[in-house]
Amino acid sequence: MAEASRLQPGVCDAFVFGIINSMNRIDRETARRTDQIAIENYGMTANLLMENAGRGCAEFMEQHGFRQVLLLCGKGNNAGDGFVIARQLAIAGIPSETLIFAQPDSFDGA
Repeated sequence: MAEASRLQPGVCDAFVFGIINSMNRIDRETARRTDQIAIENYGMTANLLMENAGRGCAEFMEQHGFRQVLLLCGKGNNAGDGFVIARQLAIAGIPSETLIFAQPDSFDGA
């Protein structure tokens, strides 16, 4: 039998959706171009960008009172960001679950 999830159903506060809806967003191409400029012009590595993004996301969640988090990860950079967020949430003591929508052997690990 599968282990029961640590996350409790129905514990999502409505204000979370308001926060997310009010955030500034950029499209995929702008994000990729910004990363490319940081790497090519400022010597940052992709791993550093991923760590900074994941840490920033986890800090945002902690500052806004998230009590538990469900992370949905595909593969590639999306999964890497999700794994960083999960690690940072664990450090902050915030329970999280990570669902991976890819075969484990499809990851190459940066």
